[in-house]
Amino acid sequence: MRAVLRAADPDPYRDAVRDAVAGQVRARIAELAGRPDALVQPPEFAAALGQHPAVTGERERVILGAALRSRPGDLSLLMTLGYSYPLKNLRDGADERVRWFQAAVAAHPRNLVAYNNLGNALLAKGDFDGAIASYREAVRLDPMNANTHNALAWLLATGPDGVRDGRRAVEYAIQACELSKWKKPYFLDTLAAAYAEAGDFDKAMEYQKKALSFPDFEKKYEAEARRRLDLYAKKTPYRDPAYARREVAPPPRRLW
Repeated sequence: MRAVLRAADPDPYRDAVRDAVAGQVRARIAELAGRPDALVQPPEFAAALGQHPAVTGERERVILGAALRSRPGDLSLLMTLGYSYPLKNLRDGADERVRWFQAAVAAHPRNLVAYNNLGNALLAKGDFDGAIASYREAVRLDPMNANTHNALAWLLATGPDGVRDGRRAVEYAIQACELSKWKKPYFLDTLAAAYAEAGDFDKAMEYQKKALSFPDFEKKYEAEARRRLDLYAKKTPYRDPAYARREVAPPPRRLW
């Protein structure tokens, strides 16, 4: 492969980076990324180099920003810049992620992934109305995307006051389940929460039990799923504490 790349794209700097990556020499990769040559690379190469674990987030953004100046509006660069902020605590860097994903949406207004990412970033920021609007636009662009339907349903079912809408949550959750052929327990779990918010606790219990019938789901999430089942038995809807705190987005499994 390296021989093919050398022939197709002969360049001493890029060849040195490829050799360092192939040899997994992290110190060498970091050193090469710190050179001025890194700031004059083609966008695709810059994106790949910037995302390497040996390159710090700050340097990654410098490399990507330089590439973006030569190709304003490049979707891969805009998205990679959004991804360059840490995700362990989703609130950290949320403003920056919103900024880059908004730029991606502005440059590519029909790109489903850009709207999904913007919705996720807005959730992390605590902008629930903005997140709902982004998810709804993603659904409008592609009604066949089960993950977006599920993310929107969970927010409408378990979000804060003024955001919840049980009827719409049920509609989106059913679509997510239908699109996934009723084979994703997380979506069934969302549907249960949606029915609870809509006041149909019998249906909520039914679908919560169906979610728990999936062995992998039960093994991983039994405690929290059964707590929700107990709430529904007491005719009490579930409220996601992550939304209530407005500090972090819900767990990533809720989104996708």
